[in-house]
Order: sequence, then structure tokens, then C-alpha cells
Amino acid sequence: IVKISKYWVDQGLDVVIARNGVSLDEGKINQLVRAWVKNYIISLPSLSKDNFWEMCWGEDILSKVKKSAINLRKVNANVALAFTATRMNIWDFENVLKFAFVLWVNELQVNRFCVWGRWLKYKKLLELSDEKFEKLLKIANEKSEWKIKVVFNMWCEPCIFEHSKYSNLKFGKCECGLKKWTFDIDWNLRVCEQDSKVLGNVLEESFENLVWGNYVSEFNGRDLFEKCKWCDKYSVCRWGCRFRS
Repeated sequence: IVKISKYWVDQGLDVVIARNGVSLDEGKINQLVRAWVKNYIISLPSLSKDNFWEMCWGEDILSKVKKSAINLRKVNANVALAFTATRMNIWDFENVLKFAFVLWVNELQVNRFCVWGRWLKYKKLLELSDEKFEKLLKIANEKSEWKIKVVFNMWCEPCIFEHSKYSNLKFGKCECGLKKWTFDIDWNLRVCEQDSKVLGNVLEESFENLVWGNYVSEFNGRDLFEKCKWCDKYSVCRWGCRFRS
């Protein structure tokens, strides 16, 4: 991870390490910092040990995840905690928000889990209704006095949720296939960490050739609703999550 990160930093790209943090011990963090990797996203779906165990394939790793976030803040790295909302963990959102405040992270990113592919068999367990998701918006907006930047990325379309009602929050959009790309430790390139499609290997083909392929064009052309094509708020949400299309 240090080698591939340093390579892309040297190429002038803005590298973000997005992990659950288990492998980011103090030694690895120091190596990454020396390689000028400044930005990290740590996935934290719950602070409940039992709930975390159930959501993360039965691995008891919560303490390691929390420790990695703490160690990153000790070296003044830019740290974002990522909360992916499902029916299983929505009740623990405020606790994660409190942890973000105590740790004083740069931001808390909130995404709504998109149930697709192999996750469809768990749809009843994971899928969150619009009404339940909006409760997160209200909680985060009401806790604005904590001065933590909370960003609702996707999917939180303005045609479904009225963004103007939540003036204390930030709203993002999907940048996959445009500004954001995902690499694994074998140098394979994907448009999104949720996508199983490998575009190719950057050790075997140039990055430029890979990102201008037909699959990327198809991915960026997916529409959630027919009306999205003419919506004046397209620049705000970019049609939400591509995997809902």
C-alpha cells in the first residue's frame, strides 16, 4: 500500500487511503506520512461491538479501527470517518457522530448503502427507507453546535430530500468515473470500490487508456430516472448512485 500510494503521489494525484483501518498500524501510518499521503477515510459503521461484529463478516476488529483513526489524528493526517447507513446501524448514528466530535476528525461522511448484486438477498435487512434516512439528516443538522463537518454524499438526491432544510450540512455527489478512481493492492483499476469490474492493470496499460474505455462511458451514462437528463440540479447529485440505475 505504501509503494502504490507513493507512486501516485509522485504522479501528482491526490491520493486517499480508504480502508477500515485494520492494517494501518503506527508503523504503516508513519511510512505513508513520509510518502506524503495526507488523506484517509476510515469506515466506521457502528460503535457497538456486537453490531460491528455482525456487519463486518464476523471479525472482531472494532478496537483496531478506532485505534487507527486515533493514530492518524496524532500525526495530523486529514481523517474522515465514513458511516454507511443501513437498517442494521441507523440507531447508532449519533454515537458515531459523537466519536467524530471527540476525535475532531476533518469530516464525517454519510452514505446510504446501495443494495445491489450479491447484497440483494439481504435487502430486507439492509435497505433503508427515505423516511428513516431523513432522520439522519435531522440528527446531524440539529447537532451543528458540535462544529463537525457532516457531508451526505450519496444517495441523497435533492428531488427526494430538500437540501435547503438542512443548512448546517454539506451535500456531495458521486465522482466515480470522473475524479475518483479505485486501485487495489495489485494495481487493478476500478471506477468504484463497489464495482467488481476491473478496467485493467496500470502496470500493464496506461491510466489514460483505461479511463477512456467503453465501460467508463457506459457507467457515466446511467440514469436513475428519465427526468434526470433535464434536471437543473444535476450538478448537485449527478443522478445519485450509479448502482441504483
